[in-house]
Amino acid sequence: MFSGLLIAIVISAVTGQRQHVRDFQSNPYYDESPKPYSFSYSAPLEDGVGQSSRTESGDANGRVQGSYTINNDEGHYRIVEYVADENGFRANVRTNEPGTESKSPADVVFVSEAGPFSYNPVIRPAAVVPNPVLNTVPLVNPVVPSVRRTMYRRPVVPRDYQYRPNRYQNRRVYA
Repeated sequence: MFSGLLIAIVISAVTGQRQHVRDFQSNPYYDESPKPYSFSYSAPLEDGVGQSSRTESGDANGRVQGSYTINNDEGHYRIVEYVADENGFRANVRTNEPGTESKSPADVVFVSEAGPFSYNPVIRPAAVVPNPVLNTVPLVNPVVPSVRRTMYRRPVVPRDYQYRPNRYQNRRVYA
């Protein structure tokens, strides 16, 4: 018993020690200034038809510039060129996607090379539906369904509310 208590005290002393966590915010050697970088990639779209690509670079002053492109199999494309610096975020969007028009909302220049959007539905002849054949002979004796009982009452069982003590007792005598 004493050894179990001693083991419990040792385990609680070891697990209850203060954890020393390094504070990265007050680390004087950690430099958070902007670093120059650049990356780019090009990949096929999820359906395997078309392509997307992106390039981005940043300098030591925090200026970021880049672009991304999406091309699909229908000949539609979208090219976005952007700059983020001390003057904010600015983007130029060029596209020929249907339903777009040239606008300049906020700090985005949107140039659409799409023609006027028109919907060209495919017109097909309607399917031929046969005329239903109607029974024109009047019913002389209409059939009335018989009514069946779908639910039945529970059987009534009389309950005995009198208390009767158990007549059988265990009469074993233990020595």
